[in-house]
Amino acid sequence: MSQQQNITQVFSDLTAKAKAAQAQVEMTVSEGDKFSATYQDRKLKKYSSDQTASAVVRVLKGSGVGIATTENLSAESLAECFAAALQSAKDLDQGGEPEDLVAPAASYPDVKLFVSDYEEVPIAERLKWAESLEQEALDLDQRVSNVPYSGVTLSSGKTRLLNSKGLDRSYQSSGISGYSYALAKEGDKSKSGYHSFFRREAKDLPLKETAHEGATRALDLLSAVQPKTGQVPAVLTNDVAAQLLSILGHHLSAKSIDENTSMLKDKKGSAVLSPVLNIADNPLASELPGSRPFDAEGTPSQQTALFKDGILENYLTNSFYARKLGLPSTGNAVRGRAGMDIAPSNLVVAPGTKTFEELVNMAPEVVVITEESGFHSGMKEMTGDFSLPAYGALYRNGKKVQSLEQFVISGNVFELMKSVTAASNRLNENGGSVVAPDLFVPALSIAGESKEN
Repeated sequence: MSQQQNITQVFSDLTAKAKAAQAQVEMTVSEGDKFSATYQDRKLKKYSSDQTASAVVRVLKGSGVGIATTENLSAESLAECFAAALQSAKDLDQGGEPEDLVAPAASYPDVKLFVSDYEEVPIAERLKWAESLEQEALDLDQRVSNVPYSGVTLSSGKTRLLNSKGLDRSYQSSGISGYSYALAKEGDKSKSGYHSFFRREAKDLPLKETAHEGATRALDLLSAVQPKTGQVPAVLTNDVAAQLLSILGHHLSAKSIDENTSMLKDKKGSAVLSPVLNIADNPLASELPGSRPFDAEGTPSQQTALFKDGILENYLTNSFYARKLGLPSTGNAVRGRAGMDIAPSNLVVAPGTKTFEELVNMAPEVVVITEESGFHSGMKEMTGDFSLPAYGALYRNGKKVQSLEQFVISGNVFELMKSVTAASNRLNENGGSVVAPDLFVPALSIAGESKEN
């Protein structure tokens, strides 16, 4: 009997046990292969090849939900998981809002997430990819003194979801990611730069481009100066715009709406953001890392319009909060440490019509924000208020004249995004699940050199 057949038989037994206990059961089985390699000082620093397997058993009884996990897929271990989850569900059943499982759907989207398990790629070639992410950065300019972090990861896996309502779905996925973090030094000044990528196809990987981008960002900062304090016209590069917009995930969650922790509560149908911004949750884009044919509960994936011309159109739901709040089910269940949660798959901002060059020409002087840091400490996710150290460049009459450092950008994400007047046709390609264009704002608060100096 194959392992998949064994899983089917074991789950049939668990379903019978759940029925006898007047409970419901769900099981998610994940199996994967991962290869990683890193280089440092032009030598192989580390590489590993790992296989993983795990199962999460979730039992529902009334309002109680019990969860247990294991990395052992034997019948005995899975039975022990079920028993532990059932006991937790019984203990937590306090007569509240009842939980339920998702029934099988009539159809599921065909999302092309699996290209290969990459067995056809020789180990020597994989190592060459990793080596080039360091070498290309070091060879770009003699001022690039070190690449302390760089590497490549190839991964493939299978996810199978079964529940006692008859759902049994699975999908395979694969992906290649790489990154390069370079240090540039001139005199006693040292600066860093980072870039990354994600692809599914094992061909035409942007290895050189990634290494050069990280190194170039570091090199640009060697000549950076501190800008004057003030309110300035600014362009948020696509990477920065994506980072700032990532907080929308919390505020779009129906769970956050129900718990009164969302700034978007009661804002459906209102103009919350700039009319320039059209944002969707898109789990069907095969090139993005958060894509999937169904969510963590088995609800089929769909593209959900969130903001149209800046107007809030939908919240994100899982099955529980869709029922509780009377909202459409959007298929955004994710598995959290304490149970099912809600999160975007891929948050995608539609590109605009302007080029980056046109954005930096929208005012005589424009500050381009190329990077921010300290996001987790400087961003108040609950309100959208932020105060973040940043790096950038000053453009005058559309031409770059000076790199900038040692300044802080501050404001409120919602207010800032409502002030956007133009978006570029250039989307970020850093391998993240938030995709955005460059954005022009007429006024951004910058704290740098005092005006008296």
